Amino acid sequence: LAEAALLTPLLEAAARLQVVPLIREASAAIEARLSPESAVDAWALADALQLPDLERAAKAATSRGFEEVAAGDALLRLPHARLCTLLADDKLRVRCESSVFEAVCRWAGAVEPAPEAVTALLAHVRFPLMPGPFLQQRVMAEPLMQPAERLRVLSQAFVDKQAGTQTAMARQRVGMGCVYVIGGRNDDDDELNSVEIF
Repeated sequence: LAEAALLTPLLEAAARLQVVPLIREASAAIEARLSPESAVDAWALADALQLPDLERAAKAATSRGFEEVAAGDALLRLPHARLCTLLADDKLRVRCESSVFEAVCRWAGAVEPAPEAVTALLAHVRFPLMPGPFLQQRVMAEPLMQPAERLRVLSQAFVDKQAGTQTAMARQRVGMGCVYVIGGRNDDDDELNSVEIF
């Protein structure tokens, strides 16, 4: 359709003028070019223009590429509500829950939100899924965790996990983990003794 830099203003103009075919085409072109970095801005654009299909696609791309988003400037462009939505999502793709905690710390340090906003974000961090040494050395030493209400969030997560309660704070994320493919046959029908990790 158009080069990437022109797609946002094109979509905005099409939405203002209510040119439905152009809205569809521009939305599809933006969706086809989504990366973790661009998805954050596409999500904001789709929300502002009330384009639910593009919004869903951008949110999914942000969730799939969360670790890349968390390491870059895109994290700091996420408003509190969207970051809460991401962190609450069982499909958030992270290798380890510690990266979610680090993202909250980084965002809170840069944005300096109200204390209750930080507590709301921490309520979506799945502390029981973190390695013990990380909890002891990083989480407990983090100044953001010192207020009593945040320590209650942490302790409630472990109470839920211990009790076997299926709350979000104690549940494994669907996006976490690896798929192991063991053995099989190649194109020449030879047996394989390898392990592939995805």
